[in-house]
Amino acid sequence: MHQTDTAEVCAPIETPIGRLWVAGHGTVVSAAGRLAEVVEASVWSRLGRKVQREAALPEPLAGAVAIHLRGDDGARTLDFDLADLPELDRAVLHAALAIPRGELRTYGQLARELGQPRAAKEVGQALGQNPIPLLIPCHRVVYADGRPGGYIFGSRAKRALLRAEGVPLIEAAVQLPLDVRVA
Repeated sequence: MHQTDTAEVCAPIETPIGRLWVAGHGTVVSAAGRLAEVVEASVWSRLGRKVQREAALPEPLAGAVAIHLRGDDGARTLDFDLADLPELDRAVLHAALAIPRGELRTYGQLARELGQPRAAKEVGQALGQNPIPLLIPCHRVVYADGRPGGYIFGSRAKRALLRAEGVPLIEAAVQLPLDVRVA
């Protein structure tokens, strides 16, 4: 059922990979993407809420997004509306949120963390459907051999984000724990 009385704001922000549109209210983000129309449609179809397009995010949302993008882990003030997603998808996205800036995990590692060691493919599918990419850092998840893998904004954007976080991709496989290396 769509709730038409709840309005959210959708506004652009600048990120290491260019302009991104973010929708949310208070300090809660509901969706993010390259095109305002796609973000607005996502909020409506997923959550049944109308979105008001603005030139900038209002405070305190703008401040919370800025803190989050800087990686100030001790000042977690941003929340994410994932209520409509299946349980596994929510768990995967919460696990991705726990990956510190500058670190990587593999799809298999996340699956094991979730108690489903054979669900690496499902982890990848959940990350591929992330309604709040970049802010929920699915770009920090890579293949078992250290290759970056896919990303909703393209492999070039994923590599740029990881470099901006200090992850040297040529050495990514070396940085992974021994139990995830490919023979």
